[in-house]
Parts: sequence; C-alpha cells; structure tokens
Amino acid sequence: MEQWNNGTMKKILFLDHTPFIGGAQLSLLQHLDHLNRNRFEVYLGCSEEAQKTGMEKHYQERSIPYIILPFPRLKKWSPLSLIGFVRSVKAVSKLIDEQECHLVVTNTVRTAIVSSVAAFWKKKKLIWFIRDFTFPRWLFKLLSKYPDRIIFNSQNIKQYYHSCLSSRTKGEVVPVGRDMHRKIKEYSSHDVDSVRQRLRISPDVHVIGYTGRLVTWKGADVLLGAIKRLFDQGRNEIKCVIMGTGKGQNESCEERLKNKAEQWGIQDAVVFTGHKKNIAKYLLTFDVLVLPSLKNEPFSSAVVDAMMAGVPVIGTDIGGTPEMIKDEVTGLLFPPGNEKRLAEAINRLISFPELKRRIAKNAHSYAFNNLRADITTEQLERIYGEI
Repeated sequence: MEQWNNGTMKKILFLDHTPFIGGAQLSLLQHLDHLNRNRFEVYLGCSEEAQKTGMEKHYQERSIPYIILPFPRLKKWSPLSLIGFVRSVKAVSKLIDEQECHLVVTNTVRTAIVSSVAAFWKKKKLIWFIRDFTFPRWLFKLLSKYPDRIIFNSQNIKQYYHSCLSSRTKGEVVPVGRDMHRKIKEYSSHDVDSVRQRLRISPDVHVIGYTGRLVTWKGADVLLGAIKRLFDQGRNEIKCVIMGTGKGQNESCEERLKNKAEQWGIQDAVVFTGHKKNIAKYLLTFDVLVLPSLKNEPFSSAVVDAMMAGVPVIGTDIGGTPEMIKDEVTGLLFPPGNEKRLAEAINRLISFPELKRRIAKNAHSYAFNNLRADITTEQLERIYGEI
C-alpha cells in the first residue's frame, strides 16, 4: 500500500449539499471513482436531498461512507437562516473531529461557505471546487482567504473571480473529467439501431441532439427555432432529439417547447425523451449535438461527452465552451440566441460529411487526451498532496 511520508493515509472529507443531480454531482462521483484509495481515504457529507434525488444510491453503489448533514438555504439571511448556518457549521466541525479528517473539499457554494468557518475553527486544510458563477463575488472576496486552494473548472470562471481572489490563496484550473469513452464501448451498433427504432428515426434521417436541463437559459428554444428554419428551407430529413427535463426547476421551459413544436407543425420532427440515465446510448444516435446556452457555461460536461462519443458539437461562443470548442477545428461556434447562425451551422455539418468527420476526429482526440476523468483526478491528487 502506497503511503505518505509519515506512514499514514490521508482522509478527505468531501461535502456536497446535492440540490439536484447535476454536473457538479456527477463530476464528483467520477472523480471519486478514480481517486487512489491506497493514498486517500474518503468520507462524504451530504444533505437530505441526496435521499430525495437518488444521489444516496450512487454513494452506496460505490461503497462511499457518507452522513446526512444540515445545509440550510443561505440566499436570504434571517434569524432562522443564521440559526441554521450555525447548526450546519457545528455539524461539519463535529464530523471533522469524529472522522479525524486531514483535508476538507467542498463541491458546492453552500458547502464552501459553511466549511470556511468550520475548517478555520478546526484548523484543517480546505479546498473549494468552484464549478459555476453562483458564488456572490462580494462573499467570495470575503471568504476566499480561508481555503488553501481554489479549483476552478475553466479559465473563464477563474477569470470571473480573479479580482476577488485573496492574495494568500492560489487558484488553479482543473477541467471536468469524464468517462464517456468507456461507457460508449458498452453499446453495439444493434443497441444504437434499437434506440433509433424506438424513437421512430429512419436510417436516412440526421439526428440533431440536445442533452441538458430544460430551463430557459440553456437555450433549447433557440435550437427549436433553428430546426423550424431548416424545415422551412426544405431540410425535412432531420429529427431533433431533446433529452432532459425541466420539471421541478426554476424557469422550466419544457411545456413551452412542446407547445411551440406543435404550434409550428414540427411536432413529428421533435422527440422529447425526458431524463435518461444511459446518456451514452442516446449520444451514439446523434449526428450533431447542440449546446445553445444563452448564458455562460462554466464547463459543459455534455460537450465533453459528445466529443468522446465522436459526435461533432455546435455551441455558443461564450463562457468556458470556446476553451473546448475551437471553431472549425473541434466544433462550430455561433452567437447565443442566433437561430439563423445555428441553422446554418447544422446545415453545414449535415451537408458536408468530410467536415463533420474531421471535426469529430479532432474533438475526440482533444477530449480523450485532456479531459478523461483519470487524467484530471491525477491533477487533483497532486494538489491534495501539495496541501
């Protein structure tokens, strides 16, 4: 067993308040799948939402020891929220003592805020994962002196918080690592054909795919508008497969999308699959994946997954997306909200097979060599070791 210089393994307490199963939660799971357990012992603190969303089952399947902790909402401060905050700090502090943790790693903003106080109180090393733009910058500036390292998942998000970063804390970029290259090997061409048959997609139809939450800022409305444009131009050999749901989420656009498809008379060309666990099998049916986000995506796991599956991607030229998609090389970019430009990009890829093949090949090579979960986990292990 590989051990540290002092002869003991190091125990890491990971914290995630699990509001829903999103990119942050799935990224943490894949990181833990690859973490060297001969070097690091893992314990996880999560909220009761882990039971409601099904994350608890993922922890159990991986034999990750965990405990349910109170992580109250912190957006609106009141006497009650302050009481909840103190209770949460005490619970995390108690867990640090009980598990004799050497390092605390937070996966969400809420856990970062709570753990900044708890880790400082218990004199423990602390790392924040910052995966999106939801940490208020004034609060980030106030608390960023407490973590020993802050890990951003893209240069774009690091730049967003750069002016707020404490001079005593080092910020570092480690992209989201994915395992899609492994998952796609589980499916044969027969499996892919069966999915297309289930979705009533004939062999000569081009599948334009979307995977993600159906909320307004994700821009699925723009994709639907581009599909209508293509139909109006006579490109009726396409099918749009929208995989995901907006149910129970703020700014859900799911019903609006379904209504639009019907009003525009393209309902037969649009398939809503809902949430699917086996994303790989569906990705392999796509000819093109579209990421039409209207706001900055810090780092889209959907883009990485598609690249690893050999599916060319069209994405908006904002946020962390251009760090993965080099226009005309590893994908195509278009301005957010521009249905006309998106329709033109889709038309190019389905009209020029050689362009499509070249982009897919370049993207797969980039993702496989840089964005595999085992590669990014090695980078994180180095950081854990340094701290």
